[in-house]
Amino acid sequence: MTSGAGEGSEDGSEKNVKQENVDSANLSTEDGNGMDDDGVWSSDIEVAFKEAMEIYPPCGRRKIILPDEGKMYGRNEMIARYIYIKTGKKRTRKQVSSHIQVLARRTDREKGPTTGTTGNSALGDVAAGNRRPQKVDILRLVHPSTYRLKGDDSKDLRMCEYEIFATQSSIGSVSDDGSDTQVLKHVFISIPEAAVAPSAVEDLSIGTILPDFENSKDGETSLAHLYEKSNHKDNFFLLKFWADADFHLDQTMDQKYELNARFQLDQNRPLEVTTQVYSFSKEAMRKEQNPQCFEENGRTYFELNWEFCEYGKGFIERLLLLSPNKDKMNVVLQHFAMLTYVKDSTTGEILIVLAQMFEVSRTEGHGQNVYHLIQTSP
Repeated sequence: MTSGAGEGSEDGSEKNVKQENVDSANLSTEDGNGMDDDGVWSSDIEVAFKEAMEIYPPCGRRKIILPDEGKMYGRNEMIARYIYIKTGKKRTRKQVSSHIQVLARRTDREKGPTTGTTGNSALGDVAAGNRRPQKVDILRLVHPSTYRLKGDDSKDLRMCEYEIFATQSSIGSVSDDGSDTQVLKHVFISIPEAAVAPSAVEDLSIGTILPDFENSKDGETSLAHLYEKSNHKDNFFLLKFWADADFHLDQTMDQKYELNARFQLDQNRPLEVTTQVYSFSKEAMRKEQNPQCFEENGRTYFELNWEFCEYGKGFIERLLLLSPNKDKMNVVLQHFAMLTYVKDSTTGEILIVLAQMFEVSRTEGHGQNVYHLIQTSP
C-alpha cells in the first residue's frame, strides 16, 4: 500500500521510529521527575505532539502493535515515544493524557454554548475524537506494506491464500442467454498467493492478544488452551487485517459475504476445521467443517469456502452502515475477532491456529500483516 504524505513524514520520522531504541518503560512512568510542567511545553515538543496526535488518532482500548518489538502500546504511550524520538525530551503517558484533556477543555471554551468551531480548534477536535485527521497515513507507522510468511520450520501445513469478500447481484434477474446477471465483487481483505514467500514474520508475544480470545463456550478451545496443549507451537499466527470498507451497499441487490482460503499440507489426511467468532472476548458463534484434500500439480491442498451466516452477514451490514465514519467502524471492530484452527480429525493433533483481528483501512485498498505468536517470559 502507498503511504500518505503526512506532515510528519518529510524528515524521515518513519525511519527514526523504526530504528531508534526507545525505552518505553521510562516514557510510561507515573511520575514526571526531571520533566517540564505540562503547562509550559516548549514549541518543539508542541510541534511533535501535534504530529503524533494525527499519526495516532483515538483507538479505544485497542493497542498499537510495534512489529520491531513484538509488543503492543496504548495511544498515549505512542505519542510519548514520538515526542522523545523527535525532540529527545521525555513525556509520560499521564502528561500526554493531561495535555489532551487541557486542549479538549480549551476547545469547548472556544466553541462556547452556541458558536461554531474557531480556526484554532482543529487540534482540540482531534484530541476529543470529533474529527478524523487528514493527510496523514496512519498505516505507515503501524504495519508494513508487504505480507511475509514464516519460514520452512512448519512443514505440516501452511496457508497459501485467504480472502473475505462480498458479491452483489440483481435480485431474481437473468441475462438474455439465461445465465445469472453479472456479479459485482468487492474484496474486504485478502492475502494473495503471489504474496506468500518463505521469509520470516515478526514475532509477537501471544499474551498480548489472549484477552481477545478468552472465553470459549466449551472452555477448552480458547487460544490459551489451544496453545498450551499443542505440539506445534510454531504454527500459531495472528493475521492482522486492515479492511477495504469502501463498499456501496445497494439495498436493491442481493448480497453475499464469503470467505475463501487455501492451505497446503504435507500429506492427505482427514481434517476438522473450526472457526470461532468472538465478540467482547466471548465466543459468539462457531462453524465446523470437514474439508476434503485434493491433489494439484503434485501437491496436497484443502480449501475453505463458505458463506457467512445471518449473524455474520448482519454484523458486516451494520458495520457498513457506519461508513464513511471509519473511527466509529474501528470502535466496533476492536471488540470483534475470529479464531480458526485445523486439526487432524483422526489423531486430534492441532496443525495450525490463526487468530484474526480487524481494522478499517484509512487509505485506499486493504492491507495485512502476519505475526508469529510466541510465548515470552513474564
